[in-house]
Amino acid sequence: MNNARLTWKELSQVKDSQRRRVKPESINRSISVTEQEMAHAEFNLQVASQELQGTDKNYHCK
Repeated sequence: MNNARLTWKELSQVKDSQRRRVKPESINRSISVTEQEMAHAEFNLQVASQELQGTDKNYHCK
């Protein structure tokens, strides 16, 4: 019985250490994806703004 508890305790510690390692990685991945999405959205806004400025200039030139 003592060996089973020791094994269970060791197994539990290994699982806990794996959870600690997995959480930061998944958080970093989430942040990375969010940063990529934000950069993409900012780029799209810049392109849209430039297109609107170009359209506005073309409208006044005609």
